[in-house]
Amino acid sequence: TPAPTKPIETTGFYRVSHFSVRRRYLVIALVAVLAIPAIAVALTVPTTYDVTQGLPSSLPSVQAQQQLDSAFGSNQLYPTYVLVQDPSGYLLPNGQISPAGAAQLNATATHILTFSGVKSAIGPYVSGNRTTSATKSAAATFIFDNGTWAYWAVFTNYNPFTNPA
Repeated sequence: TPAPTKPIETTGFYRVSHFSVRRRYLVIALVAVLAIPAIAVALTVPTTYDVTQGLPSSLPSVQAQQQLDSAFGSNQLYPTYVLVQDPSGYLLPNGQISPAGAAQLNATATHILTFSGVKSAIGPYVSGNRTTSATKSAAATFIFDNGTWAYWAVFTNYNPFTNPA
């Protein structure tokens, strides 16, 4: 035999829903009072992806991160990735880069190097701080998703956690 159940009116969910229906304006006011400060904080507190920012500088992990940053530079540890899509694709049916794809990739590589703050890049037709006449097969290593996407790793003069980056 099934266990006896208590009446639905005595459950917590019923009581809360019944209260919110009877006192709907109070519930709306309470939600507004809680939402306004939450929205204000979300709009005014700066966003950062620096995981060490709020930690004490005496922690070994923070000190190790600072050593890595000073030895290699933050931009070497956290490059910016540029992804460019060409729906028609960069590749020919045989897997080689098409002439139009090569021209577009070379133009994009040249354009990436023109941005202020860009120190160097790695990708199709660019190595370091200059474009290359790399073989098409070398450029193809940076092309993926059936030849419709290409990517570059871009290294800047800025710490990646600062506003200029």
